[in-house]
Amino acid sequence: MRRWHIMLALAVGAVLISAILTTGGCGGDSPGKTVEDFIDALNNRDFDTVYDISSAGTRESISREEFVAALEANWIEGSRMEGLEITSEEIDGDRAIVKFKVRVTGPAAAGGGEESEQETALVREDGEWKLG
Repeated sequence: MRRWHIMLALAVGAVLISAILTTGGCGGDSPGKTVEDFIDALNNRDFDTVYDISSAGTRESISREEFVAALEANWIEGSRMEGLEITSEEIDGDRAIVKFKVRVTGPAAAGGGEESEQETALVREDGEWKLG
């Protein structure tokens, strides 16, 4: 697995201590907007915002300090995610799946920065969409 996949999985998914690491004014009006905010925050190395737009379940599983430290440890300097395209938003009550395409550029771009398709689950909490 490429390092950027690890970093993306760490930030996007729900944090499960034993297996996979997957608020104040953060979170989007739509699931797709939350994914856009997530990509923007990663590109700006604003890992506090990534934490803030994560679900309550994620935030209860890991402290802000541990979360930010894990992202900083796995971030490859000079890497970016560009060309974000939301391809679908499937909303079912307070849960959603967003599928999107993104291209990783810079040092983390193994294979020449080709576009990849991703999907992430979101949950609506207090009227805002959160990752996880």
